[in-house]
Amino acid sequence: MGRYNQDIQLAKRGKAVCSYCGKKSFVNYIYSDGAPVADGVCGKCDRADNCGVHYPPREYFKDNPTFKPARFSQFRPQRKRPVITPPSYIDSSLMLDTMRGYEMNSFAKFLHSTFDEVAGADIVQANIERYAVGTSSRYGGSAIFWQVDQFGRIRSGQIIGYDATSGKRNHKQQNWVHSVMQENYPDYKLEQCYFGSHLI
Repeated sequence: MGRYNQDIQLAKRGKAVCSYCGKKSFVNYIYSDGAPVADGVCGKCDRADNCGVHYPPREYFKDNPTFKPARFSQFRPQRKRPVITPPSYIDSSLMLDTMRGYEMNSFAKFLHSTFDEVAGADIVQANIERYAVGTSSRYGGSAIFWQVDQFGRIRSGQIIGYDATSGKRNHKQQNWVHSVMQENYPDYKLEQCYFGSHLI
């Protein structure tokens, strides 16, 4: 009987014509989806005194070894394969256009004011560019943290405003480049990568 008996039970309502006595008194064994195993044959007749036949699935499958319920081949729901939409990317020229104007970039100004005397302005600036930190005019001059994957593809850039003196991030001043430029990037699918992935 195997797998065919895993979800079979007697029907709770509705009777079929009994193949043995011809009366509408037969309760079919059914699958979980309501389909009978063998209509009018595999089940139990309610006419206990006059017929009373009981043909359970175990015996039915044993007597009919070649029987293969159609439901398993025709009605088994097919798993829908998920539609995988590839991630969107930002044009590299847009990122390159933001790699300047650091005199108005609040995050860059904080880094220079904090580390220039220790490491040197050139080294600070080189690391800002190495990590692909751009400049946005939003929020009076903010940083763009470009997410560039290990293949050099630009996933997007997160625009974040900072306090140039304390270096504290302003959580009310943040957005995404693809959201700000949604007219140029409609239906954008963001799939983030780690900031600095391009350095791996």
